[in-house]
Amino acid sequence: MKLILEVTISTASIFSFFLGLIVIARQRTKQNIAFAIFAFLTSIWTLANVVNLIYPSLTTIRLTYASGALVMAASLGLVVYFAKYNEKIAYYSYGLGIINFFVSMSPLVIKRVIAFNTTGDIFENGLLFYYYSFWLIVTLTLDIVLLFKALNNPELNKNQTKFLLLGILLFGIFALFFDTFLPMFKIQYLANLDSPCALFFGGFAAYAIVKHRLMDIRVLAFRSVTYSLTVGLIVATYVSVAYFITARYQDINIVNVFTLIALLTMYNPLRRFIEKYTDKLFFKGQYSFQELVAKINDIITHNSRSATELTDQLTKVFLNEIKASEASFFMPDNSFKWNKAQNLTKAKLGAVVLDELEEGSKEKEIVRSLLAEVLLGIRTEEKTEAILFLGEKKSGEMYSAEDLRLLELVAPQIAIALENARLYEQAITDGLTGLYHQRYFHIRLTEELLRAQRYNLPFSLIMMDLDYFKQINDEHGHQVGDRVLVDLSKLIKENVRACDIVGRYGGDEFVILLPAIGKSTTKEYRAETDKVIKRLKDKIEAFSFTNLHLKLKASFGIVIYNGKFITAADELIKKADELLYKAKDSGRNALCVEELKSEEPRVA
Repeated sequence: MKLILEVTISTASIFSFFLGLIVIARQRTKQNIAFAIFAFLTSIWTLANVVNLIYPSLTTIRLTYASGALVMAASLGLVVYFAKYNEKIAYYSYGLGIINFFVSMSPLVIKRVIAFNTTGDIFENGLLFYYYSFWLIVTLTLDIVLLFKALNNPELNKNQTKFLLLGILLFGIFALFFDTFLPMFKIQYLANLDSPCALFFGGFAAYAIVKHRLMDIRVLAFRSVTYSLTVGLIVATYVSVAYFITARYQDINIVNVFTLIALLTMYNPLRRFIEKYTDKLFFKGQYSFQELVAKINDIITHNSRSATELTDQLTKVFLNEIKASEASFFMPDNSFKWNKAQNLTKAKLGAVVLDELEEGSKEKEIVRSLLAEVLLGIRTEEKTEAILFLGEKKSGEMYSAEDLRLLELVAPQIAIALENARLYEQAITDGLTGLYHQRYFHIRLTEELLRAQRYNLPFSLIMMDLDYFKQINDEHGHQVGDRVLVDLSKLIKENVRACDIVGRYGGDEFVILLPAIGKSTTKEYRAETDKVIKRLKDKIEAFSFTNLHLKLKASFGIVIYNGKFITAADELIKKADELLYKAKDSGRNALCVEELKSEEPRVA
């Protein structure tokens, strides 16, 4: 029985120590520090129990109760920092824990030992034993109340909170039952059975870390390798120096001192060196957090005027760096799908992760229906600009805590960039059709004209409008007329090339700029533009506009400029407008084309 207890308690002590070590080695946040303090003190408490089993004495018994006071104080500190309550509660708890540590080492809690026993020593209670027991019970009760309250906090992960609650609850209840409740009724011979319950906390905490990202255990574990190697090398070097130098020469302790100082100053450089190469070994193919944040910020900086360019480039980053199988930005469109996703992400401040949601919950069903693994609202203070959808990882692994931290870190910057792009697009586009308005189209035309003149490249300028459009407004009303214009703008965008520039010039008049691509000859360029114009004309004639299925036709005025002489954008627009009226005068549903410097325009 004694051997079983020694092995079990020793296992709990070692497990708690390494759990605390790998947590604090990764990142010294307040939550991580509180977790590590609790784990280290649990390790010390269980170690004190092992010592008491092997070398039982009054001092070792008092030490188990004293270290138990520190553990209970640290448990409340961990709950406060995890659930983000007022930090003063943690400070008071740590302070009371230290006071009770010294009280427990005195005869005030345990007066004297009556008999030693493997499962628990029989002792006489001191004057403050009941105070000590009451304080432990109150502290555990506070742990439970605060964690239950934290379950309703949308900022916290419910599954993380549940497993942390379960671990502390079982740990605390079993420890208090054997250490304080039974001894209050003079049943003390089972007190040593309290220590194995530390495995409850370690087990549930480890599960919450691995399964529900309480902390990123994978990164932490490999960081602990770095620290172990660094300490090992320093110790090995010191022992070697001590052996080879001081073993041969006597009375040169000063060498030992200087060697130790030199090695200690080398700790951080050596650790960074080892960390660099262990990263290359263990994290080959993984991204560098800081480098990826810098890369995303660079994309945001250089694409703040185009939401499409911004989201396309960010999507590539998430696919290539985070290794998502799918990635996309869902933009506001008032669809049922958008509303479901928006309501879900609004209710949670961070990322919504499929495997962190409760099985059978409405939220989990929504995320599954959206075929997403991660949903993240890209929000400014005023509105949701987009929602990021990520599918499963290509490797089949979960998204790590570091992945989610990165996404949540860059989300506000992405939201601001999307807002800026939206405002910029609103400033340069027509409110009804979403095409460039006349003023901005004129700017783009001027830019393309200068490029054409510099490189002797051709381009075409098309001005078009619908035939008899006024009759639609007169017969069906202006709302139907607006829907016709919206349909037409979509039809134009779908049937021109990606490089072409489309604008609404005014009323039912639209302008299209078809620049040359590459170094095509004038003949090749003309063939390409003729193809685009014919396709567009045919699509308009075949299309049924609005739900009234209206059949419409259009007239076109087309200017082809070869880039070999100086002219102005206004002149080109004026010429295209003249050609459009010639097409209408010729009977409508016609093309009027002129290659500038040719003798006469031709009507088709």
